[in-house]
Amino acid sequence: MTVEATFAKDGPLARSVVGYEDRAEQRELAAAIERTFAEGGTLVAEAGTGVGKSLAYAIPALASASSGERVVISTHTLPLQDQLTRKDFPALQAALGSDVPIAVLKGRSNYLCPRRWQIFRGAATTREEARLLCKTLVWRTSTESGDRAELNLMSGEGELWSRISANDESCDQRRCKRTPGGCYLQRARDAAVQAGIVVVNHALLLQDARMRGALLPEAEHLVIDEAHRLEDVATGAFGLELSEPHLRRDLQRVAHSVAVTSALRDPARSDPAERCRLEVERALERTGEVFAALGALLVPVGAPPEDRVRITAGLRASDERWLPVELAGERLADAIAGIAFASERLSRAGGDEDELAELQNAMGELAGARAAITRGLHDPRSSDIVWLDRDSDGALALHVAQSHLGGVLRRAVVDAHRSTVFTSATLAVAGSFDFAVDRFGVSDIAETLAVGSPFDHRRQALLIVPADIALPGEERFLDDAARIVDDVARALDGRTLVLFTSHATLRDAATRLASLESEGLAVLTQGVDGSRRALLERFAQGKAVLLGTQSFWEGVDLPGDILRCVVIARLPFSVPDDPLVQGRAERYDDPFVEFQLPQAALRLRQGFGRLIRSKADYGAVVLLDRRVVTKEYGEVLLASLPDARTEHLPLDRIAARVTAWCDRG
Repeated sequence: MTVEATFAKDGPLARSVVGYEDRAEQRELAAAIERTFAEGGTLVAEAGTGVGKSLAYAIPALASASSGERVVISTHTLPLQDQLTRKDFPALQAALGSDVPIAVLKGRSNYLCPRRWQIFRGAATTREEARLLCKTLVWRTSTESGDRAELNLMSGEGELWSRISANDESCDQRRCKRTPGGCYLQRARDAAVQAGIVVVNHALLLQDARMRGALLPEAEHLVIDEAHRLEDVATGAFGLELSEPHLRRDLQRVAHSVAVTSALRDPARSDPAERCRLEVERALERTGEVFAALGALLVPVGAPPEDRVRITAGLRASDERWLPVELAGERLADAIAGIAFASERLSRAGGDEDELAELQNAMGELAGARAAITRGLHDPRSSDIVWLDRDSDGALALHVAQSHLGGVLRRAVVDAHRSTVFTSATLAVAGSFDFAVDRFGVSDIAETLAVGSPFDHRRQALLIVPADIALPGEERFLDDAARIVDDVARALDGRTLVLFTSHATLRDAATRLASLESEGLAVLTQGVDGSRRALLERFAQGKAVLLGTQSFWEGVDLPGDILRCVVIARLPFSVPDDPLVQGRAERYDDPFVEFQLPQAALRLRQGFGRLIRSKADYGAVVLLDRRVVTKEYGEVLLASLPDARTEHLPLDRIAARVTAWCDRG
């Protein structure tokens, strides 16, 4: 059935879907996707909030799958994966009478490993372990998927889950076949092979691309939803990282592997096993040398220690602290090569197949470490951005990322499918797709489409920019910002989401707003008052102000009376001294206009989009950064936002104006 017939006034959606609402924007998007599937090619489509883009691509996907052409749908978040497979597709298939097999496939860490669960069951001793065991005992007997999403895990139980999940790369499905229930991961992969539509997330899609199609079945068509997050995920997928704690863990994993420890007791195999153990000891010593030398780079002469430093060609050529790093890196790489040689000898000496498979998987992790040493310290590519940072626990990590991923995404993702659709609510900047198509590597082949939101933002949303607020960075700014949030929160009895660009500013604001508690308003602070899910659940109960940073700028859906005001503390420009930002900006003639400004515009739209989630919603966005009206670049930012009513008011009038606007409803 065609898209046109499906959306017809007397079509199956109108007849079968309760509350179905015909949307011209949705039909336009669906028709464009249908055409792309039929003709092949690449479509980059922005669909404003409320369009219902999941239905717009689900209908063409079902039609293509019905004709024998597999479709892979990739999302950034697992909740959207679950929504598609548990809600959207079942309802749509019931309306259309479709029986196309649909599978969801997640990363291996999302699935229970029966073998590891049995080991955990016999070893659980703490209260936390016993609680997780109780949760999984009954669930284990009824689950079909083994997917952790079916469990209501507490925030602190993630670490324990990793001990019973299939995230161990040494996992061999053959061993789990001998365990009651079999291997859930393999079962999910088998279902994907049989499915006409496979729903994955970006992390798995890009891992599959990096492994040249080893994880996902071949597909004619690919839909990438939440496409604005694809580059962020690709940065990690195609990058390298070497951290001291992880490297030490991987080295110990080799030394303590059953393959090595059992061979030490076998005279016929003890020599390569002993060599492997000695090489691990040498590598552990070299690890300390490497990270001690790297740590010196974070202590400039005559200046306080830094948390991160970019390792540039200039630093390598002129900084006297670099030679010890290079020499220590060579010694560590040699030690890891020695482990690889010894483990290969051990494998040739024979032994238990499963034990040797575990050892080889551990060696695979060390191969990644050696690659990070090579590209990070000795032979970086011209396109590599290399930097060192220290986390809050003091642990050092070396990072290698590519300056531009468009070429990789084109070759590994787009070219692997007959048609590819990129879609999101935020792709265009002031009406232009130039930034997005460049990041995706499809500037020369993409068709673009902008489908507006069906919401009436001029009627539903008010944008206020304070006329007399101090500029960010000025001494008075935090006082002014806290005053506005305090006034608005009191006037609206909470119902206010405040978005920050830094944790330090968020914590400062939380302190300044503490007096709201005496008025019966909860001040919910990210990183202090629980997990993201817990904060959103508490906020939805009312009489609360929610303070959040990056993760709250998108993916927050608080419709109706729950949320009436979004306060944006400052324009969301990237931190200019971030090594990744610096490196990626260098490829542009005008880095601010061509790179930093488009990034900020898209993030600002994401933050603004938290307010209006349905046609019944209304409220105000207060943007506390008046550079949006005093700087020339502000025109680009405002042109990228929905067409809301905009007002510039003094501080002491903002709360009353927000209240009056919201009282209209």
